[in-house]
Amino acid sequence: MQHLTPEVKDGSKCAVTYSAGNYGKAFAHCLSKKGLKGLVLMPHTAPDDRVEMIKVRVGLNVQSLKYPFFKYSEM
Repeated sequence: MQHLTPEVKDGSKCAVTYSAGNYGKAFAHCLSKKGLKGLVLMPHTAPDDRVEMIKVRVGLNVQSLKYPFFKYSEM
């Protein structure tokens, strides 16, 4: 959390991560404790209870993505 940009720290931008696991929960928890905005991108196969925990209990935005979420030509 010490390496967040000034824009994230002042609330003009949000931090973003991609995770379906414990990192996503920890990311959401840390941001909420600091009162910061964030977005957790999760695969569409993520368990519903984990998605709801981040949305409801922690209050962060969650966006579900289907695979592949990029085109191989973009690599």
